[in-house]
Amino acid sequence: MPIISEGSEMMRSFRFSAVLIFFCLLPAFLFGQIADTNSTTQPQDVAALTDSAATNGSAFSQSAQKAPPFVSDSPRLPSRATVDVGLALRSLPSDPTWSGDPRFTVSISSLATPEKARKAFNKGEQEVRKGKLQAAYDHFKEAVTTYPRYALAWFELGRLQVRQSSFVDAQESFRQAVSSDSSLTTGYVDFALVAAQQQNWQAVAEMTGTLVQRFPDSSPLYWFLNSAAYYNLGKMKEAQTSITRALRLDPQHRVPQVEYLYGLILGNSKDFKSATEHISNYLRLAPNSTDSPSARQLLASYQQHAEMADDEQH
Repeated sequence: MPIISEGSEMMRSFRFSAVLIFFCLLPAFLFGQIADTNSTTQPQDVAALTDSAATNGSAFSQSAQKAPPFVSDSPRLPSRATVDVGLALRSLPSDPTWSGDPRFTVSISSLATPEKARKAFNKGEQEVRKGKLQAAYDHFKEAVTTYPRYALAWFELGRLQVRQSSFVDAQESFRQAVSSDSSLTTGYVDFALVAAQQQNWQAVAEMTGTLVQRFPDSSPLYWFLNSAAYYNLGKMKEAQTSITRALRLDPQHRVPQVEYLYGLILGNSKDFKSATEHISNYLRLAPNSTDSPSARQLLASYQQHAEMADDEQH
């Protein structure tokens, strides 16, 4: 079996996710919601998968939502707006080493894989390339049954389960993957994306929490997902801590949605002046993104609230 590095797995997973995000979450406008919401001030979730900060992908993406309309004569501020996590994933560069993670090494658990399990895994990959997903599923299942600590087989099994919309099973497969090989970062990311697609933000927070603890200086994507989870849980202090770390790791702004989410967090804290700065940065970095219309509406609302706050102070 050819040696499969974590770097190559990361890129394959990211590209796979970007495709899923595009087709699964195209109707949804922003980062974390699956359910439709109306254009009022109703709270909205940041959803994602969180398959594109994408990094060229992870296992899928989510439905997005429209931000509440801006009403000039009686501005109403949304209590929770949204960010398109899928866009974030797609915005990452194609260079697999960009994540900054030095662990582009062979999966430790895979080195001890018995020949029977390895052959089953190789057959599974061949069937995937042929588009025979059920046959591939059976081979990956055989691989993990033969060798329960086969991290890469669990990971590929999870990806197939996502494609079959078996999200609960996929979540468990990704959990098994990282339990078998804690250095398999794509397993953490895809677990988080599946959990986010199910709006299980506590699970997203816990899994990405483990990820950022193990690889704190690797990728802004990890901190971005962690911040999104806390944002949806209403824990703005933790969300701001993580998004600040994401911004610090992304000086070239390769993940523009970090700026957008930062603006939402500040807006939620009624720091409208700072919020407008970050959302303005986002629109400058990604003026033609699919969520730019909603971002502009939100920016106009924040600007008006910032002006009202200035008037009250004077």
